[in-house]
Amino acid sequence: MRNAVTEELKAAVANAKQAEEAALQSVVQPEQQQQLWQVLGKPFDTTSLKRIYPMAPELEDVAHWVNAQPLTLKQMRGKVVVLHFYAFQCHNCHANFKHYAKWHSEFDNDQVVVLGIQTPETATEKDPQAVRAAAAERQLRFPIMIDLERKNWNAWSNTMWPTVYIIDQQGYIRWWWQGELNWNGATGDQQVHQVITQLLAEGSDV
Repeated sequence: MRNAVTEELKAAVANAKQAEEAALQSVVQPEQQQQLWQVLGKPFDTTSLKRIYPMAPELEDVAHWVNAQPLTLKQMRGKVVVLHFYAFQCHNCHANFKHYAKWHSEFDNDQVVVLGIQTPETATEKDPQAVRAAAAERQLRFPIMIDLERKNWNAWSNTMWPTVYIIDQQGYIRWWWQGELNWNGATGDQQVHQVITQLLAEGSDV
C-alpha cells in the first residue's frame, strides 16, 4: 500500500512539473525564456537535498557520575550515542531499563555509547548515593550522569521521563522517543536498534 501511494505521489509531482512548464511556455516567448533561464541559473533538483538534523546540545558539567569519568559529546564524536533521560523511581523508566542494558552489552563500546542522564523527580532521587544504589540494583552498567540541578534537562528542553535520543557520529540528533519503548505494543526498541544499525553502516561508508 505504501509503495502504491509513493508511486502516486511521484506521478503527481511529475504531472505538476509538466503543467508548470507548459503554462510558462504559453505566456513567455522563446527569447524571454532564454533571458529568464540566464537569470535563474541552471535548474536545481530539490530531490537531491538531504534532511537537515539539529545539533545535539553539549552536556553541561555536573559533579556526580556513575560508571564513568565525566564525558562530553565532543569526546564521543565518531560514535553513536544513545542518550536517555530517566528518574530511578519512575515506573515508566523501569520498563526501558532492559533495553538500555541490552544495547550496552550488544554493541561495541568503541562504536556505540549508551548514556543515562538521571534527572530527579522526587526528593530521594536528589541523593547521589541513592542514584548509585539504584543503578547497581538494576544492573545499569553504562555511564550515567546525575543531573541534580536539571542543567542538562533544561539545555535539551526535555519534558518527559523517560525520553531517548540517538545522536549520530557527527553529533546530530537523528531520532528520539518519549515514554516507554513498548507502551501498548509499540516497537520503539526495534526502531532504536534499526537506527543504530543504520548509523553504523553510514559510518562505515565514510
